[in-house]
Amino acid sequence: MSDTTPSVSESSASGRARPAFGRSRWAAIGAAIAVTLGAGGFAVVRAASDPSSFVPIVPCRIFDTRPAPDNVGPRNTPLRPGDVFTVDARGDSGNCTGIPTTATALGLNVTAVGASEQTFLTVWPTGEERPLTSSLNPAPSQPPAPNAVTTGLSPSGQFSVYNSKGQVNVLADVVGYYLPAAAGPTGPTGPAGPAGPAGPAGPPGSANVIYSPWFTAAAATGPEADSTVDGTNVRMLTFNVPAFTEEVVDTASVEVYFRFDSSRWLLPHTSRAGARPNTVEAVVSPGTLRITRFTHDNTPPYLGFGSVSFRYVIIPGGQLAPAPVPAAPLAVAANDDAPASPSPRHDEPDTEESSAG
Repeated sequence: MSDTTPSVSESSASGRARPAFGRSRWAAIGAAIAVTLGAGGFAVVRAASDPSSFVPIVPCRIFDTRPAPDNVGPRNTPLRPGDVFTVDARGDSGNCTGIPTTATALGLNVTAVGASEQTFLTVWPTGEERPLTSSLNPAPSQPPAPNAVTTGLSPSGQFSVYNSKGQVNVLADVVGYYLPAAAGPTGPTGPAGPAGPAGPAGPPGSANVIYSPWFTAAAATGPEADSTVDGTNVRMLTFNVPAFTEEVVDTASVEVYFRFDSSRWLLPHTSRAGARPNTVEAVVSPGTLRITRFTHDNTPPYLGFGSVSFRYVIIPGGQLAPAPVPAAPLAVAANDDAPASPSPRHDEPDTEESSAG
């Protein structure tokens, strides 16, 4: 029979597989995929799963199973039913020379000639399970059936060709090979996108406010001090308060309240008890709370400390509540410098009396 093999470009005179164009960067070749489009179509049979670079070369024939003078490679008989033909691809093979030992896959143009029955051919890496796909679909009396095939190589650099039915000659030309490729450098960061819409307001948070229990003069570190300063009768109690650390005193807000009967007031507080104004103040320092109570005419306080109780509130990093609107000034003696009496302020929550700490 006459040679009906489609013409292909042979290798250079030296027979070496040399690049025909510049090296092309390909993305990772998908593993185990096959697309058959019939004669003259394109098939990707098997390829490496790692990123690779494709190096095109001047095509060279790696094998031809036809007898002489067409034969190339170790086999010169057609593939029989169920035959598997294994091809060494790296280095010098057939008319191809110089395929790198690091090549991971080949780009092939595979052609079937003279099929005795309708059959299919599969090309895949040697040593792996044969995929249930076809690379070519030759049939009797049809012209030579070429197809573009990409196949991965085994670790030893081999690929295999399987024939399903009848007898058929097969030949393949290498058009390029794949080499492992390292990932490129990370690209520059893109521009920031537009800000998204504001989210919904979250639930009210807790300011970690610390409320002490109510405590009385019995929790003081010593007896009530009584003195007269600038014509004013002064009573003073001192309490040890470990919660008043340096950080609390420097950064927190501290409110001190006193309670008499069912009323509660934020200190400092001035009230008119009987005929005399009484002022109660609090001084906070690290580890200590000092409460003073005085009248402005050098007479004993109208209410003794034993009749009232106290509590403190610590607001870490917080703000004291706005000062209440003051009431009308008290009518006091000319030498009396007592502050105006603010409206009473009620604190929360309420607890039982205990020691100051």
